[in-house]
Amino acid sequence: MQNNTGVMSLPIPVNIAQSKNTTKPSVYSMSKKHYESVDWLGNVRVTYTDKKSWQQNKFALNVSSSLDYYPFGSVMEGRKYNLTAYRYAFNTQERVPELNESHYTALYWEYDGRLARRWNRDPKPMVYISGYSVMANNPIWYNDVLGDTVLVFIDKEGAGGQGHMGMAFQNGKGEWFYASQGAVGNPGQSELLAGSNAQGGIDLIPLKIQEKVPVVDDKGNPTYDDKGNAQYKIVLRNPSKNEVIQIAKSGRLGYQYDDYVQLNTNSVQDEKISQNANKIAQDFRTGKQKYNVYFNNCVDACQQIIQGGTDIDLPIDFDPRPNSYFEKLKKFESEFNK
Repeated sequence: MQNNTGVMSLPIPVNIAQSKNTTKPSVYSMSKKHYESVDWLGNVRVTYTDKKSWQQNKFALNVSSSLDYYPFGSVMEGRKYNLTAYRYAFNTQERVPELNESHYTALYWEYDGRLARRWNRDPKPMVYISGYSVMANNPIWYNDVLGDTVLVFIDKEGAGGQGHMGMAFQNGKGEWFYASQGAVGNPGQSELLAGSNAQGGIDLIPLKIQEKVPVVDDKGNPTYDDKGNAQYKIVLRNPSKNEVIQIAKSGRLGYQYDDYVQLNTNSVQDEKISQNANKIAQDFRTGKQKYNVYFNNCVDACQQIIQGGTDIDLPIDFDPRPNSYFEKLKKFESEFNK
């Protein structure tokens, strides 16, 4: 759901607030909130408002806009309705109708869906693909919402004050995952300090947000139980970047992360990072990799996941302490994201 200030509506009083000295109407404006129906890549296909219409003796959704796209985002003629009612469209991005109905803007690009090319060069180009390409030239599989993001977290109090590092990344479809490597069980201090292969592993977790939504029938109408109460169900959705950061800071991932570094990547790099994380998890399951406090700890896991085949060269540091390496990563962040 996103607000669209270009839509006008009449204010409708919905309740009366009582106080000691006055009766004051509380006003809620209908039709100013728009809800999105999106496809598997996040492209906005249909929007409808919070105001329903009464049709054929029942309530019906008030559709405010709809559109279909050619693969790279050019709007199909004859398959669009009321485009000016909503600002967001292909790749979740804002349309720029002043230029043309198939032009989009995002944090790191201006993009023309008719040409399937960005106006500016990719700030994180790959050596084997044009710097003006988008979505790895494969919009059926990839999206490129920002152009894009990896988050590296630090729990400064983890591991007895030496710090613990974890990371969140998106795959090529923009789905968020959390990865963290560390010792498991309760190895002795002498075992860790000796640098032996203490028992360890890697957590690789899909990140989802639970939401309570109304249950509707096949025509989109709300359903009710025998007592007339609206029925609801729990659904899972992909979180936003800010929600991922909130999850990391909440302690729900097993560590109380208190700071992070953001590295802006593209969708091809995201997919490779996802493949790297899955390979490392598989190597731990088969015993090919083992945890080592000096040579294969939480920092090494983040480095392997981010650097493998992505053309991303993180700082080199032989200090095994995560807090120490994170400070170098903070300095690297601004230079990398230029």
